[in-house]
Amino acid sequence: MSNDNLLNNFPKKRIKPYDGMSVTADVWNQAHEYHKRVNQAHNLFFHGAGILIGLEVVASDPPDRMVFILPGVAVDSNGNVIVLSEPVAYDLGDEVEGPLYLTIIHKESSQGVKKNSDGSTLSYIQDEFLITARQSLPENPMVELARFTRENRKSPINDATDSKTPGINEIDLRYRRKIQMQSEQFLTAAVIYLGDLKNPVHGKGLMRVSEEFRRNNQINLVIDDHTQLDRGILGYSFLYLVGKGKFQLTKTQIKGLQGYINLGGFLFMESCDSIAEESFKNMMNEIELPVSTALENPHSLLNSPNFFIAPPSGYEEEGKLFLSVGGILSTYNYGQLWAGEGKERIPTREELRSASEIAENLIHFIIDEKHKEK
Repeated sequence: MSNDNLLNNFPKKRIKPYDGMSVTADVWNQAHEYHKRVNQAHNLFFHGAGILIGLEVVASDPPDRMVFILPGVAVDSNGNVIVLSEPVAYDLGDEVEGPLYLTIIHKESSQGVKKNSDGSTLSYIQDEFLITARQSLPENPMVELARFTRENRKSPINDATDSKTPGINEIDLRYRRKIQMQSEQFLTAAVIYLGDLKNPVHGKGLMRVSEEFRRNNQINLVIDDHTQLDRGILGYSFLYLVGKGKFQLTKTQIKGLQGYINLGGFLFMESCDSIAEESFKNMMNEIELPVSTALENPHSLLNSPNFFIAPPSGYEEEGKLFLSVGGILSTYNYGQLWAGEGKERIPTREELRSASEIAENLIHFIIDEKHKEK
């Protein structure tokens, strides 16, 4: 259903009850029809049509003319919810070949009359579904589950060897429309400066890129700049430690960081010079956060959601990313570039974009690490 049709079909009035009114079958039906149409409109306006969860299509093992549709939920273009609570085996038979479209359609059926103990009767309408494989997409509201090209009527159907380029007699899932149901991710970060940093702009830089996260990625990152390294850090999703020159934490601060890590905290550390890099590595040893070798591709930090062959340049053109369990040490000084500052020159638009994209990867990586802990 198009948006124009949906707007025109949105119910504009509903029954107003009053004491003593006669609730006939027609009145009851009108009242419930109103709620049904409002719910359909809600599904489409707020979520859209497509697959909400599940409904994966897999080949039989060993492959034959049977495919299996796994449990899941979808919404068709009329806003009807389709629920598949158990796996369904679909037999393609030996009567069709060529391009085929596997779809699921919402249906309703009458379940007859049920007699109650008091002699009254009730009739029910059952929500159902119909799965079909056709040589063209049906015009009535439906949800596409998969498509494939069958070489001949006897050809078995296989799972795709490469899901991006499925071949003949392979299940093609590329045309499935999915409904994205994502609530806003909420993170908090404390920016802590260590050593002798004359120009602490890193917190402002992280705030700038965080505005892009909220606009584009449904991530609300709340940042407290110039935070002290004390007991107050325990409530933050991650700590952004920025260091320049030589520094050393107190025993109390070391113990506090250890407790923070043990409670599932995450450290993103950036050194602004080689001396600070050594100070960070000494600190990591003290808090028992082993320093790994420099990060190399492939790794999710470089591949998701933005793809990099290697870490992009920051304020420092050359640098490294050291990954540890519960922390990352960067020598690129991205924070200064996030704030729009270049080293002895104005940074290019491409440099700023790449720095923002690696920040996005970093935040997604931290979110994923926290989900693993849960």
